[in-house]
Amino acid sequence: MSKFKVFLSYLRHRAALYLAVICFFILTTIIFFLFDLSMVPLLLLFSLIMEVTLVFFLVDFIRFINRHKNLQIDVESIETMPESFFEHSHLIENDYLHIIKSLCDAKDMQMRKSTEAYADMMEYYSVWAHQIKTPISALSLTIQNIEDEELKGNLKSELLRIEEYVDMVLNYLRLDSETNDFLFEKISVEDIVKGEIKRFMPLFMNKRIALEYDPIDFKVVSDRKWLGFCIGQLLSNALKYTKAESKVKIYSNSSNTITIEDNGIGIASEDLPRIFDRGYTGYNGRQEKKSTGIGLYLVKRTADKLGIRVEIDSTIGVGTKAIIFLNSKDSSMIKD
Repeated sequence: MSKFKVFLSYLRHRAALYLAVICFFILTTIIFFLFDLSMVPLLLLFSLIMEVTLVFFLVDFIRFINRHKNLQIDVESIETMPESFFEHSHLIENDYLHIIKSLCDAKDMQMRKSTEAYADMMEYYSVWAHQIKTPISALSLTIQNIEDEELKGNLKSELLRIEEYVDMVLNYLRLDSETNDFLFEKISVEDIVKGEIKRFMPLFMNKRIALEYDPIDFKVVSDRKWLGFCIGQLLSNALKYTKAESKVKIYSNSSNTITIEDNGIGIASEDLPRIFDRGYTGYNGRQEKKSTGIGLYLVKRTADKLGIRVEIDSTIGVGTKAIIFLNSKDSSMIKD
């Protein structure tokens, strides 16, 4: 706030007081004229009152400025209502401050309840995720004993989907957590990509989708788990929307990108600007009924936290190309 605005604010704050002084001057002058009194005492009175008023004005204005500065400092670093707010405050101002304090206390209570509820939810889903892995493991062992290869492939694919959705639930919660779940270290991008390819191999085999993979020979300082999650989600989408007996390509055009390309159904141009929005499924999601609208949203949020960028280019009936740029200002590339 400019000095002039502060001064005007002070005048409005003390308007009644200074208006009373002016009215006193006017009424005193009228009385002296009506009774035809000497003007000398009037001038002396006015001079004395003006001096007292000027001293009061200077002292009061300095206190007003200091009060304003102290409150600004408190506001910039405020977490709770400090006791200094209540110092040198008049009754009405104290009433307002007590109202604000009550609102702050209510907000703090609500935040504590929200934090506790979130912690309870995280604990519940963490326990649930570990418990559900037991029947998933049992199903996986059971599937291995099935002799019908086609049925075995279908069941493996569906089981992989279940595992993927469980991971999505946990990662969705972890991204909203206040705790830092990221561990940045020097990692091989090729190891991450190969790990995700191996994980989704049942889907490749079940849909008879060919994989064209060019080795990616660089390393990056990033988080192994979360970078793998981004790559896995993009690869999952490529497999989900690519027809049987088609092809998925994974390659790098430079020492800082990972490209996952498919020749699937593609994404409509009007859907592309919103594919990273939470819950947005687009035309394909509504038609195919396979999309949750969460996968790419989580990819975008994870990429932002990793300091990388994801771009998707697609044409209906031609296919989709997802590119992960690993050389944003917040990430580090290491060439072998």
